[in-house]
Amino acid sequence: MQEIAFKLSNPQKYTELLNANEIKIGRMEMKVQLEKVDDIEHSAKIELVEMHTHCLETFVRLFIARAKDSGCEWLELNRLSIRQYHQAIDKISNGEFQWLNDKYVENYIIQYSLTGIYEKEKVQPEVIENWKEWIIHAARQLSENKRYNAFKHGMTLHAATNGISMKPEGEDTTYEKHGDVIEYIVKKEESDRYVWNQKSDFINMDELCIEVYLFGNLINDMVYVGKYVYVDAETIDNRWYPNEKMTINEVLYNRETKSMQDVFELMSSMSMQLLYYVPQ
Repeated sequence: MQEIAFKLSNPQKYTELLNANEIKIGRMEMKVQLEKVDDIEHSAKIELVEMHTHCLETFVRLFIARAKDSGCEWLELNRLSIRQYHQAIDKISNGEFQWLNDKYVENYIIQYSLTGIYEKEKVQPEVIENWKEWIIHAARQLSENKRYNAFKHGMTLHAATNGISMKPEGEDTTYEKHGDVIEYIVKKEESDRYVWNQKSDFINMDELCIEVYLFGNLINDMVYVGKYVYVDAETIDNRWYPNEKMTINEVLYNRETKSMQDVFELMSSMSMQLLYYVPQ
């Protein structure tokens, strides 16, 4: 993530740093030749979007396996089929956790899954409520994410800067949403057939970096705690966790709407149907 953030924050400097450097791996020798700075920024945005998806899915899968407390979460990870995974995502997206484990109450399931602490009410309820919101947030993004499938199946995915504007009748004010987008092709079901749409998702690169940092740390903590829980490898020391103040609203959505010009802050994507013709 640090390397991607470097590319996004200063692609020109990144290009200059690597250009003309010699690389040698075994019998392969070459010189780095990065000609277009825009290509560096373009690829970094796509890489960040895909890494973000992998990070969320790794976290949610590990959380599901740990929450079951079966004694071997690696077997639980292996048993989780694609269909079961999507069913689990739908339940967690709706704030349902009790189905994961009927031995414990909901808050305790979350506490144990993230920290490995068996003692009930060891973590303050308001902190657990915040963790719960982040877990739900991750699951909802995974349930709505079609970008990864487009990328996986080779259906074109690229970064761009795009926008949309609206000029109400009789008014001079123009409302617009403008920023980084990831564009891709998605299949949509109509009444009598499937059609292809070009979808543009507005992306806040800084928010993706924040989430990769947050969920990446939680993954690291859960693996560390797992060593203690299952193989008694080490004692649990103080780990990093978001507290009750690091809320989704504070970190991601703390934007005040000061005028009607901010109306498109709430817009997350736009879609346009592609026209195609079949020769007779």
